[in-house]
Amino acid sequence: MTIFNRAIPYSLNLGFERKNVRIISLFILSTTGLVFLLSSLLASSLAAKNLTFWNPSNNIGVEAVIPDWALEKKVVSKTENGIKEDGKLYSNIKIYQYNDDPSIWIKFFSIQIEEGVNDPIRVFKDIQLDAYVNYCYRESLKYNLVKETNEQIVFNIFCPEYIKNKSTGEIAVFSMVRFKDYFVKVFQQWRGEKMLANDRSTWVANDAELIEAIKSLSSLNIKFEEGKK
Repeated sequence: MTIFNRAIPYSLNLGFERKNVRIISLFILSTTGLVFLLSSLLASSLAAKNLTFWNPSNNIGVEAVIPDWALEKKVVSKTENGIKEDGKLYSNIKIYQYNDDPSIWIKFFSIQIEEGVNDPIRVFKDIQLDAYVNYCYRESLKYNLVKETNEQIVFNIFCPEYIKNKSTGEIAVFSMVRFKDYFVKVFQQWRGEKMLANDRSTWVANDAELIEAIKSLSSLNIKFEEGKK
């Protein structure tokens, strides 16, 4: 049964206004968990450009449009299930593209599901922003809130240079959804050379890519089957 399938109104400000970011503690993901390469199931899903990712108990699934680059060469897909340090169950799928080194992604797409969640959705937004404050050069870090409701938050991040690697930067679009006691995060990231905020020719993602990502991530299809184990 589909219970969340509607396009949420959004606005796009590619100017990336500077915002003050609230600092709070991070959730730390456990390094344990099953990681394996997806095979024919993922391949058939990618061909349709829509991917539905289910948690291990198959009672909640997230359907999202995957980016075009996921069908190109040098793309790796993995899934992971585990338990966080706070005892919450989590599962995710990661799809990323690389240039020469498979361990260094240049484009990244992920769907994540966390179970047993009680915190309001804004807490997870603050956790994500806190992570960027910790590894992006703070003076040039910019954040744009696209949409915020009790159910969903969509925002984009402009990180023109990392603290530890000033020659590299990142742009990202995040969509977060709270449904029942589940938290869903779907996001896309682009990484490349250091960028200038006022020179879009230096950006690792162009306007068309950002607009498409925001449109697709603003409309997620959450499928839920009550009581299924």
